[in-house]
Amino acid sequence: MTLLTAAAVIAGAAVLPGAGWSPIGPAAADDNGGGDSHGGGEGHGGDGGSSNSGPGGGGDQHDDGESGDDGSDAGGTGAGHAAERGADHDYVRDELVVANLTGKAKREIGGLGFVIVEERPFAALGLTVARLRVPARMSAPMARTLLAARYPELLVDLNALYRPQGQLVLPARDYAQRLIGWGRAPAGCGAGLRIGLLDSGVDGLIPALRNARIQQRSFLSADAQSAGHEHGTAVAAILVGQPAAGGNGLLPGAGLSIGEVFTRNTAGESVAPALALVGGLDWLVEQRVSVVNLSLAGDANRLVALALQRAAAQRLIVVAAAGNGGPAAAPAFPASEPSVIAVTALDSRSHPYAGANSGDYVAFAAPGVGIWTPRDDPLGGYETGTSFAAPYVTAAIGALVLREGIVDAARAAALLAATAIDLGAPGRDPVFGWGLVQSSNPCAASTQ
Repeated sequence: MTLLTAAAVIAGAAVLPGAGWSPIGPAAADDNGGGDSHGGGEGHGGDGGSSNSGPGGGGDQHDDGESGDDGSDAGGTGAGHAAERGADHDYVRDELVVANLTGKAKREIGGLGFVIVEERPFAALGLTVARLRVPARMSAPMARTLLAARYPELLVDLNALYRPQGQLVLPARDYAQRLIGWGRAPAGCGAGLRIGLLDSGVDGLIPALRNARIQQRSFLSADAQSAGHEHGTAVAAILVGQPAAGGNGLLPGAGLSIGEVFTRNTAGESVAPALALVGGLDWLVEQRVSVVNLSLAGDANRLVALALQRAAAQRLIVVAAAGNGGPAAAPAFPASEPSVIAVTALDSRSHPYAGANSGDYVAFAAPGVGIWTPRDDPLGGYETGTSFAAPYVTAAIGALVLREGIVDAARAAALLAATAIDLGAPGRDPVFGWGLVQSSNPCAASTQ
């Protein structure tokens, strides 16, 4: 199979089956097209709105810039290799990815002007993926068409880019746990469970994560620039933040295996290359995690789809953000992949997040507007976007794993659907999916 290299944005994108997948542009990012917003301060504002520091406020507010649409050093492709944007699809201008490149093709593509930049084995997924430099004066889409026609047995796709998703709001700090019926999980709750997270790196030195059971590994190419730690740290804190240190993690006793997949492009935006995502999935299968959280989105990609299918066959349950492209946007990938459980975002009044995608692929709704997370700053900060809704469903599935030994995504989704609060049209609908997920923490019986 031949593949082109793709990259993902933190939560939200359009799907082009058979084409390269990439982060969506302005309409796809949180904060009305701006990207994950990380706000701070308290005492003002409301769900779904921007705000300034109030009487008790003071935290920082900034934008991750997920909505950018200019050229980029896409996902570790090296300086000088910009990203191309066209029809709202970002990809590395001069690269493709190819899965399981045959010896015959290897010998012949050099004569066509292709250069193998690197080749990586992903043993747990049964894949070997090559990153190719396309011939001079040939676009990546043209190069993909050429290789696909000459070598139909190969899987080829673009090196698409994916961006973060989020927005500033300031409801009560614990509203999300109350909205899903979780309660406050005691220290050690979740012990025996290991969760996977593919995101930015995580700052394990902030007080709320210092004693968490975290392991990290980077899947960026050697020439890639790290995207920092803000987005991944926020998601990790939602999952395993330590109550003794001011955190309110859903499963503070669980282990968290973090694969760093986000790099910075030349515009300073966070993007995740397809090759990094495949590498991270391969590692998480090896780590035998039960459920993995993907708070990112972009265009459909055959290589990543194949990796997800093989991970699902290994009983890895995958939860992904439904995307922040707005109700009219095309389905976001990988949330739209059939084996993946897609999560949209609600505010504290169970109203849908205005920037969220909708579609038949949406499975569940969870709190994702104005989610308080701890930081180095004692005040912490607030996050908005489908990126921050996904961890609540990830934790609910973790609770099913601990309580009932669930290892199958379809079974987990069926159990959650049976208890979800139906918020839209009767049954599953494109805005809320099966509805607002409901789950008590797995230690509730011993603490209530």
